[in-house]
Amino acid sequence: QTLSSEHNSCGSRQRQTEMASASVAVGVLHPGKMGAAVARCLTAAGHRVLFASEGRSGTTLKRAIDAGCTDAQTLGSLVRECGIILSIVPPAAAVTLARTCFDAGFRGLYVDANAIAPATTSQIHTLAKSCGAQFLDGSLIGPPPTKQGTTRLYLAGSQAHATMVASLFASTHLDAKIVSTESFTDASALKMCYAAWTKGSSALLINVCALAASEGVQTALMQEWAISKPELAAQSRQAAERCAPKAWRFAGEMREIASAFAAQGLSMASADVYERLAEFKDATNVDADHVFDAARKRPTPTAGLSTPSLVPVLTAATATATAAAEPSSSKRLRVLCLHGWRTSADVLRIQCRNFPRDLLDMDFIDGCFPASGPPYDIVEQVFGSGPYYEWWNKNDAGVYEGIDETLSYIAQHAAAHGPYDGVMGFSQGACLAAMLMAKASASAGEAPVPGIRFGILVSAFKPKDADLAQLFPGDTKVSLPTFSCYGQKDFALPEAGALMASFRDIVTVTHQGGHELPNNTNGLQALEHLRLFLRSKY
Repeated sequence: QTLSSEHNSCGSRQRQTEMASASVAVGVLHPGKMGAAVARCLTAAGHRVLFASEGRSGTTLKRAIDAGCTDAQTLGSLVRECGIILSIVPPAAAVTLARTCFDAGFRGLYVDANAIAPATTSQIHTLAKSCGAQFLDGSLIGPPPTKQGTTRLYLAGSQAHATMVASLFASTHLDAKIVSTESFTDASALKMCYAAWTKGSSALLINVCALAASEGVQTALMQEWAISKPELAAQSRQAAERCAPKAWRFAGEMREIASAFAAQGLSMASADVYERLAEFKDATNVDADHVFDAARKRPTPTAGLSTPSLVPVLTAATATATAAAEPSSSKRLRVLCLHGWRTSADVLRIQCRNFPRDLLDMDFIDGCFPASGPPYDIVEQVFGSGPYYEWWNKNDAGVYEGIDETLSYIAQHAAAHGPYDGVMGFSQGACLAAMLMAKASASAGEAPVPGIRFGILVSAFKPKDADLAQLFPGDTKVSLPTFSCYGQKDFALPEAGALMASFRDIVTVTHQGGHELPNNTNGLQALEHLRLFLRSKY
């Protein structure tokens, strides 16, 4: 494969491509700093560029207008007017945004230019093909393109689509290069390799300085660097000051990079460093010493249950007994998966990206009620504007309004799509999963999800509704084997004991994060415990 920014050598085909690209409207989702700069390149070249202001901030609106974009107001309007959509969003929102566009009826050319792993790119490509849309892989390397020679847009996909998109940016500040016309993931793979070094090496330098400060050898390290690596002292401070304001975004990108490494049997973990620096989001005049101090902060367990009591002892005998051969896809455990409060099935699917899919056939479903209010701020920041759902709404009296409808909805879904080996839930979904397990344990024949053999509960809590709390009386234990997991900084952790006491056969572990699911960054050990637990169910 050769790297080229040349257009198709066939003159007539090139003219047709240029004519098509000149007349097509381009939707940019969403015009953050990078997206707005890319949009400005297009509008400066005379192209009509649209964005959707619905659910976006005033800052985003101003950026887009300043870049010369036209406000389509809603995503539905943008989809109807645009032949091309260019997706430039935080990595964790890439799949959800693509699905939302396709569900809204988009059947044009979808260009995903996000910092995502090849496997994530393939997922979006599959979504596009399933609904009749076209797909082109893209990746951006460099800063927001405000002058020539700084930023590249790499493209991978069909020759015709790659050539057309490249022609949109002819003579602009953004240099569009076709990296492959045979693969639909090579642009993403290139970005993962490039960013693994640029962002990974910066995270390593920040962490090295944090370790030196923690061990009291920072001065000695600087002295040694002055002798053997004189450039590193300045580079470490530059890394801290440059990366801290963007660390909130880099963490998601590093998780995608880690996923790309893992898919090839390799290891890469720097996301945790950037997660600790989230407090510097968009900061100016960052002090490197303050960044090093933030990187040194250890995740501390929330008061309530001590971490050691939550981590089971996995003996060599246990490991040997459960180390059977990996099951074939036809033998994976089918699990009904229930998302957290005011999120969605798509969000949970992303959150579970590092779960052992070779062992699990995971069926993700949306709650039966649209969210009655906004989700947590971090959900919108990472996953966009929804749509989001909930399983019930707790009223002022503590009653779970809608729980009867939810149980009926789940029973109907289980009857149509079951049987299931187990249930899994996160947060509100974990509370619901615990209820389903209690009902199945008490009377399997009449349970909403009959026949389940185990449960996976992440950040679960006992129902606050007094009537539902009676499902967990304490003297009568839920008999189904249960894997339970909490973050060491999880606000649900203090309530863990009240729920765990109601389960007879439960394994509970922690990961290093907060109210979130374990992943390759915060919970490799927790995920290994989950794998061992699941293998014991075959």
